Amino acid sequence: MKKCEWEESLETGITDIDIQHRVLFNILKILVDSLENNREDEVIDGILKELSRYTKYHTIAESAYHIGSPDNIAEHEKTHKDFITKVDGLKKLRKTMNNREFGSLMADFICYWIEDHIKVMDMRDLPRKK
Repeated sequence: MKKCEWEESLETGITDIDIQHRVLFNILKILVDSLENNREDEVIDGILKELSRYTKYHTIAESAYHIGSPDNIAEHEKTHKDFITKVDGLKKLRKTMNNREFGSLMADFICYWIEDHIKVMDMRDLPRKK
């Protein structure tokens, strides 16, 4: 299982967005900690519920700050819609896997989103602090 940690370089300077990004890191941290301590049974459903909630409110909040070319903005918004769809898919997949396997899959999924979206697209398409 891959680990992702908050780095100051991920700050955009947009307080709302930076706080929301940290929330995602905290969701991941709770999940990883539960897996490392064999306590995933206690948190897995709550994590999935929070991740689903997060994807919806974060997508709306972040779209207000997009800058850049129309193509980049369209790609960014599509990526957010795909994220919501993938989280909805996780809900269905949840029923077919045990807690440990599903928790690991979800942790990798969140980490991939951080690496692929926040570190690349958000840094390209959101205004950055000076």
